[in-house]
Amino acid sequence: MSKLLEKIRSGGYWRVLIRPASFEEKRISDLSEFYPILQRTSVRLRGWDFPHIDQGPCTNFENHISQETEQDIFAELWQFYQSGQFIHYSSFLEDRLDQRKTFQLPSGWQPGVSLDPMGVIFRFTEIFEFSARLTFTAAADDQTHLEISANGIKSRILNSDSGRLNVPGTYRSHVERLTFIRDYSNAHLVSNTKDLALEPAKELFESFGWNPDKRLLKDIQSELLRNTPVLQ
Repeated sequence: MSKLLEKIRSGGYWRVLIRPASFEEKRISDLSEFYPILQRTSVRLRGWDFPHIDQGPCTNFENHISQETEQDIFAELWQFYQSGQFIHYSSFLEDRLDQRKTFQLPSGWQPGVSLDPMGVIFRFTEIFEFSARLTFTAAADDQTHLEISANGIKSRILNSDSGRLNVPGTYRSHVERLTFIRDYSNAHLVSNTKDLALEPAKELFESFGWNPDKRLLKDIQSELLRNTPVLQ
């Protein structure tokens, strides 16, 4: 395990696995194709791309490439395999606010205390948009398998430090991890990307005891996507 991955997993973090539903060992024949695929499919909704594609070199292995980034509030690691499998780990941004030098910390801030519902909607929307874009590449077959887990959420409360989404009341998680696993036909994933992203977001909120109307989540998501390039 790399030092950065160990650091990410020591706190709250997202783990995302995206792969074709069927296994083919060398679906992508040449490692040189990997980086351009990610450059074309990476999603930028909030000034930082998902996955983050650093301009620096990737680390090449026998059957995959990998890249690590720790910058400001962002700490993440991804691996992209010849089989088309993509794995991404990233720290909860809420736990790294003290790494932003020009940012005044909210009063009483501590890592491991909260989860921002706006950030949750951002993250799932990014994941599903990226997954949909991958379906148009050599990394895909006819179906996509998705596994998304939010880890280290026990005892956290839903709270938006930015104040952009007010959650009425106090909602606290009593589980350490929530994992969302689904298989989608690529046609369904591409045609319903935004709506599908709201399903795991709502499921995560419900694990905290908050049951928001899906129309509210859709309105928030629409605001996030207003200036996002249309999927090509």
